[in-house]
Amino acid sequence: MQSYTLLEEMHGKISPKYKDRTMIYRGKTQENMCCRQEEIKKYYRHIKPSNICSNCNNKESCIYRSQGEQLRGLIRDGQGIAIFTVKEMIKPVLSFLIGREITIIIDDVPLSDVLMPEEETDIDNLYKISKFVSNIQGTTIIPELVPMLIDGPLTDIRSYLDGNHTKINRELEIIERHVIETILTSSNESIPDFRIIYSLIKGYGQDHPFTLYNKSLNEMAPIKVVLDESHHLKQHRVFYLNATPSQKDRYCMDILGDYGSPLIKDAEPNDNYLIIQVQDAKYPASGILQNPEPLIKKIKTVSNDAIGALNYLDEKAVIFVKNNVYSRAFESGAVFDLPHEHVKFFGKESKGTNDHRDKSMAIIPGTPILPPEAYYHPAYEEVMKPKEEIEKEIEQNKERTHKKPVYPVQNEIIENDSNNEIFQMLGRIFRQDESNPDKKKVCILFSNSEIAQEDYMPQNGARIEKCWMNTEKGKTSIKNRLKREYKGIFIPKIIEKMCQEIEARLDKGEIISLHKFAESGSDQVKIMSATKLKIELELRYSIKTKPFGQNNRNTKFIVGKLS
Repeated sequence: MQSYTLLEEMHGKISPKYKDRTMIYRGKTQENMCCRQEEIKKYYRHIKPSNICSNCNNKESCIYRSQGEQLRGLIRDGQGIAIFTVKEMIKPVLSFLIGREITIIIDDVPLSDVLMPEEETDIDNLYKISKFVSNIQGTTIIPELVPMLIDGPLTDIRSYLDGNHTKINRELEIIERHVIETILTSSNESIPDFRIIYSLIKGYGQDHPFTLYNKSLNEMAPIKVVLDESHHLKQHRVFYLNATPSQKDRYCMDILGDYGSPLIKDAEPNDNYLIIQVQDAKYPASGILQNPEPLIKKIKTVSNDAIGALNYLDEKAVIFVKNNVYSRAFESGAVFDLPHEHVKFFGKESKGTNDHRDKSMAIIPGTPILPPEAYYHPAYEEVMKPKEEIEKEIEQNKERTHKKPVYPVQNEIIENDSNNEIFQMLGRIFRQDESNPDKKKVCILFSNSEIAQEDYMPQNGARIEKCWMNTEKGKTSIKNRLKREYKGIFIPKIIEKMCQEIEARLDKGEIISLHKFAESGSDQVKIMSATKLKIELELRYSIKTKPFGQNNRNTKFIVGKLS
């Protein structure tokens, strides 16, 4: 399901003077856009029906369809308009703008996701497709096509499509009806994922080129279709806003040629942003999964001093890590007392979002490394290893006790993409929080990736300090360094919240013992001593000393705010 959070944020910043010349164009699956949205979401997990609206009885009152009328109204007078939408809705929007002069701005979404969408599957799913369609009358072409997708040469598959393209489209319509009926009747029949078939058919033809990867390349290759959608955008101006374009993105810029331009602006240095890089090891996912305990202990060492403050402030850190590492090695976060959110490597939440800019703390436990199948893509074909070299590595790997992933490209390419993902994740945290532009933030990165200060600074403006934790002295040093940083980050917010609590209690007429309040507060946040807290409160409140208790000991009480 697409996310419109960023679009709503940007749309909200438009001056009221121009607001009536703008709109957010939403997809069917968005809330309140379609009366069948939940049903359609289920369809989209298996099929990509193109005529889902044709038999709908709700056309007259459909909010999704009414967007088209709104857009037609905006363009009727020939004046400029601005449309905010997600990548999945670009083509529907462009269909209303034929003949118009258009500028497309792609902001912090991978350009490759727009220009070269990918659809990948596995052998098990293809077997399920064969079994599923074998029970459907009128389907003979797709059952023959499916085995070819596993290891058939691309030339043979193209020839098959040449002779059967119309029939395949008809069979897909039959399959769609069967899938929809199965979903609507809540049948227990298992429904496979047909989306790779749709991508293949969509990509067929000169105007819709595609690249197919399968086991004919080597036994480790994925089964994947990569489309080339550049023909939709080449007739328009395209600006791409991304400080960290990947190799795929740069390849797409080359495809667009003069039609596309990257807009990149270096970040301003910001002393409030700090990266602590623990460079003891690479910490790949495979190594963490084999022996997670050493890394877990180090994460606890660097994060424990922030736990009390985060809990008191009702805040969370962000842990960026691969899904299987989080679920298996970190037991879905249960091994940590640290309040946190999990964001997976190379996911939508690790790039192109402002959702985490209010966070003060992040941890990246390990080097993000793309899986081998990611490199089966036209962007890497010029740097791909020879087929013989890949096959030799596959055979050598079979003899190893601990298998290694076999990559079709050299390590340098993998490391470049890894560093790019690190920049993307840091960019999610080191974004200015408009409500608090001077907010201090810290990210702890566990990786020995060779990234220099001059590489980080243009990306996010952050300072970087590199360290090692492979000795007790190193662990103590970094723990103390981070404790100082946590104090700078959290203490101002802690004091602000405590003052709010004190004032609420004073308004109720409560008597507040300075000592008890400071002791209790210190116990909660851990990072601030009771003595320090007393000093801070005495700077802000009127304090009176009077006898109290059985022994009439002189006790300090908070009685009001200093004028």
